[in-house]
Amino acid sequence: MKFSTENLGTWFYFNEDSEDDGGVCIRILSLAETTALDKKFKKTRIEYKRSNRFEVPVLDEEGYDKAMWDTVITDWSNVCDSEGKPLDCTKANKYELMTRSVAFATFVTEKTEALSKLDISDAEDLAKN
Repeated sequence: MKFSTENLGTWFYFNEDSEDDGGVCIRILSLAETTALDKKFKKTRIEYKRSNRFEVPVLDEEGYDKAMWDTVITDWSNVCDSEGKPLDCTKANKYELMTRSVAFATFVTEKTEALSKLDISDAEDLAKN
């Protein structure tokens, strides 16, 4: 079996019967990408209490989330704001929808979880489509 390191993503549509209703292309982070995000956004702060030294992990949550969702969501179609205006698939718009739209965040999270649970044969079937 051949394995590729290319990770372009998988399209999930809001209405499975009609791709015209729009959808989101989602990919799973690789171990290398996850490690890079951790290295960039997780720092350690040193604190002292009663002569004891403690290393306290500190996470830049907003920075981490922005970078992570920008990597996970690779594209979308027919995604609009509350007034019906089409939104470009930008880092800022991805973060805005993931933090302010419960419906969008739920859709993306559920599809991301489903994609991460696929076994190899399922992934091969998806790649053929």
